[in-house]
Amino acid sequence: MSVNLAKGDYTVGWICALSTELTAALAMLDEIHPSLPRSSSDTNTYVLGRIGAHNIVIACLPQGRAGISAVAITANLMKHKFSSIQFTLMVGIGGGVPSAMHDIRLGDVVVSTPGPQSGGVVQYDFGKTIAESRFVRTGVLSPPPTVLLTAISLLRARHEASGGQLSHHLSAVNTPNLQSKYTHQGSQHDQLFVAEYDHISDVDCKNCDESKLVMRAERGSLDPVVHYGAIASASQIMRHSGTRDRLGSELGVLCFEMEAAGLMNDFPCVVIRGFWGVFWIDASNDETAERGFLDIADICGFEKDLESTKKRLSNMKKRWLLIVDNADDPSVNISKYFPAGNRGTILVTTRNYKCESHQTVGSWESGRMELKDAVALLLKTTAVEDRVDNALLSSAENIVKDLSCLALAITQAGAFIREQHYSMEEYRDVYSHSRRVLLSRQPAQANSNYKYTVYTTWEVSMEKIAATSDQTARNAIEILKFFSFLHFDGISEQIFRKAWENIRESKPSEWMLSHLLGVLLQVKSAAWDPWLFREATSLLETYSLISVRREDGHNIFSMHPLVHTWSRDRLGKEQKKYWLTATLTLGMSVPRQFLSYDHKLQRSLLPHIDSCLKFHHGELFLDGDRENECLDVASEFARMYAECGQFKEAKSLDEKVLETRRRRSGEDHPATLKSMSILATTYKALHHFEESKELSEKLVQTRSRTLGENHPDTLRSMSHLAVIYNCLGRFKEAKEFGEKVVNLRIEALGALREDGQAIFCSMTTLADAYYSLGRLEEAKQFKEEVVKISTRTLGEDHPITLTAMHSLAIFCGCLGQLEQGRCLGERVVKAQMRVLGADHPHTLVSMLNLALTYGSLGCPEEAKQLAEEVVKARIKAFGEDHPDTLRSMSILEDTYCSLGLFKEARELGEKVVEANVRMLSNDHPNTLRSMFNLASTYHSLGLLEEAKQLKEKVVEARIRALGEDHPNTLESKSNLEETYRSLGLFKEAKRLREEVSEAQSRTSGQGHHPGSASNPEFHNNSKEPSPSERKRYKRPPDESQSADQPPHKRARPSFRRASAPAPSHSRKKRRPSRRPNKEQHENP
Repeated sequence: MSVNLAKGDYTVGWICALSTELTAALAMLDEIHPSLPRSSSDTNTYVLGRIGAHNIVIACLPQGRAGISAVAITANLMKHKFSSIQFTLMVGIGGGVPSAMHDIRLGDVVVSTPGPQSGGVVQYDFGKTIAESRFVRTGVLSPPPTVLLTAISLLRARHEASGGQLSHHLSAVNTPNLQSKYTHQGSQHDQLFVAEYDHISDVDCKNCDESKLVMRAERGSLDPVVHYGAIASASQIMRHSGTRDRLGSELGVLCFEMEAAGLMNDFPCVVIRGFWGVFWIDASNDETAERGFLDIADICGFEKDLESTKKRLSNMKKRWLLIVDNADDPSVNISKYFPAGNRGTILVTTRNYKCESHQTVGSWESGRMELKDAVALLLKTTAVEDRVDNALLSSAENIVKDLSCLALAITQAGAFIREQHYSMEEYRDVYSHSRRVLLSRQPAQANSNYKYTVYTTWEVSMEKIAATSDQTARNAIEILKFFSFLHFDGISEQIFRKAWENIRESKPSEWMLSHLLGVLLQVKSAAWDPWLFREATSLLETYSLISVRREDGHNIFSMHPLVHTWSRDRLGKEQKKYWLTATLTLGMSVPRQFLSYDHKLQRSLLPHIDSCLKFHHGELFLDGDRENECLDVASEFARMYAECGQFKEAKSLDEKVLETRRRRSGEDHPATLKSMSILATTYKALHHFEESKELSEKLVQTRSRTLGENHPDTLRSMSHLAVIYNCLGRFKEAKEFGEKVVNLRIEALGALREDGQAIFCSMTTLADAYYSLGRLEEAKQFKEEVVKISTRTLGEDHPITLTAMHSLAIFCGCLGQLEQGRCLGERVVKAQMRVLGADHPHTLVSMLNLALTYGSLGCPEEAKQLAEEVVKARIKAFGEDHPDTLRSMSILEDTYCSLGLFKEARELGEKVVEANVRMLSNDHPNTLRSMFNLASTYHSLGLLEEAKQLKEKVVEARIRALGEDHPNTLESKSNLEETYRSLGLFKEAKRLREEVSEAQSRTSGQGHHPGSASNPEFHNNSKEPSPSERKRYKRPPDESQSADQPPHKRARPSFRRASAPAPSHSRKKRRPSRRPNKEQHENP
């Protein structure tokens, strides 16, 4: 039945590019309507008809004309005549992009829908492939109208629910001619070749090499599959499968076509405007740039002259795009290659950040690829993306991580694997020992004419810097070599400022000066002037060899990991020379004094120390004329590790330093004894008490013989040995040595009446010695005298005076004088916040001990507030795994328990245990204490089985480490006994009680540490000392920590604890309170 409708009745437009597409469109119409009168200005020919309830206008592009411009003209004429059209469909043939994610085959359907990178259609020729195989494009096409998107959602849901009706619609086409030409031709005609294969003919694949076919699983049906995603559009046919796959991955598109971009922004559909011409020039230097313009002139028929070509482009009425590529050389003025006017668009690709000044509409920085995208690129370039399994994916991930997700490196790696028929694991083996060769290699069958390999890209930049031949260039090259031995990220300018300051203060030898970073020696001003350094780093940044960011008011430098590797590989035989420069300069940057900001600097140094020690670190321990200076650097590195809580790393270095000094200088040399003392302290920090005892005994013997018993160094060694004896439970020897030290200190004090500073130090040490013997009242008297002397001689707010007050506050707590301790503690915290700052480690120590005092006074809310502040500050300063952080978290855990916040306490306690196990070991005393605290929290929550398991682990570990009769072991058994009773395990509880009683009977005659009888857990310096216990305003002349200044102990506060509801099986069982037995207080 013929239906005559007016122009206003047609609401849907349909555009076909080819006559074959029009034929298929006509077959889909439910009815065809008569044509309407034609306007003389309208060159389109329309077919009118209906599908369902929709009246449709169909137009086809003129024969022989295709592309964005043709479709834009056709669409605009249609829109002008049929003004009631609400939206337009572009339906036709496209080139699919099959991949591991999208199994697109012959006859499938792709519907354009918006995604993360586009509105549904991407005009991919608005840009080009640039350095590192990155494709840069500008402009975003409008998405389809909402009415279409909601319709697509509904159709998609129906299709997935019921399988759709595509087969039904296709079967309705019963014309024999259409059936033979426009239905599926069979899977044997659906052939997919590997992307790298160049076909013999553009017509068909009869003569193509079938060994290059990709084997795909058979589908169970010939019905087309509908895919939803982005479609790539351009004014050119996509004939290259490698480029297809690369762009498909980068742009996230499912198919390619030639016309859709002509519709997008002018019509409610999906596309962007096109260009009359896209031109590319290589701006590596002036010669290549000018040659590029001559090529443009040749293509367009312009006069072969730079200025003439620019002028012709400026006057061109059509829109054009000019890509200025590789504009990396700062000596090339790229602006002289910009045509005037506003008809064109200019896209600049550069590694020189200063070129950003030329932008008028914006800029975009291309970083490293995402891991999944990098893996996809490698799989494509190796032509294995259709044979992927978990093992292959894992190998691909390892390779792209090795290559730091750099696109150019991945592309060249894939080409090598493909050409040489290597497996990915074999490539990793080759890469590990032939990295420089591989990254300097150009693939034999490269798909691109890009002339640079991974390494030569940066080598060209270095050659340009070197060609400058001025001092800034020489400094830049030396700094890059220096950076190559540090960690590639987080290189703070503070490192160089601190090194310069220490060079000025310490006056190193001529040999040391000759091996330090040269730019530091060029700064002659009275204060650090960063001008020369920043000039050099700015030059490196200009060539994108480094990048710079600002953090906390300081410049932070970083390098791409492969640039970092290249800059080291290129040194060849000079590697040791520049490694030594980096190592010695880094050693000079270690803070000599502990200031309020230094803990951040210390933490930032560790990755760079790690990096330096990976290369040639044995050179630090070789015999030679300058060995002592290298050993001093190694010792400073060890101190940094210790002050940041990495005692295992400190131990490794300290052992090597001592071994070398013994070999070089002998056992009695002062330098050897200093290293011995430091290692003894490190052993103690790791709770290797036997090893610490052996070294301490040797120290006491040697110093007594060579220096005399009254010498301060000897007394420090004796005090340290007394502490170690106490840690080992040898209380009798500890008491004897402690009393001997006290007597010798009293003699020394009498001989120092004229030296106020010496009196101060000696009285402080004597007070600690009294404390170690349990003579707390006498210790307190000396502490009070120390406060008076330091206040009078140094001032009330001097850090040393505040430290003395803090120590006195702790003594008051030990003696039960809590109010006096609180007043002193609050005074110290207030002054330290004013003098040192709220985040200074000494301030945090005082705040934490004040929190303990609040807890002991029954003020848990105040304790909680302070402890939370300390935890937050220490996490920020040191990280979550630092011993100081974990100790403060443990105290906060106990505070939460006192407030009945058992869930919060459990969460915190589990974090502490997990971190201690990871950082230390299962049997380390810090780990065991945290397990014991967590077990108490579990008990409070009614988790008795979990509490029992943890306490059993603690008992077993302490028996192994300390023996059956050690007070800590007995205390752990007593606590486990209570848990057994709560679980109704009375037989096991009785056995433990008898074991504890027998052990106490055996050891009742021995001397003991103060508090060890009533509270063995609180015993004897057995906790790992915090970094704050090793930190001093000046490092002692021969020890990293004075052993006669032991960290004082304090009983765990006995908080009144709220009850948590216990499960029904344990409500009436006795719940042990958390005993006041955890060493908690800290010493600055």
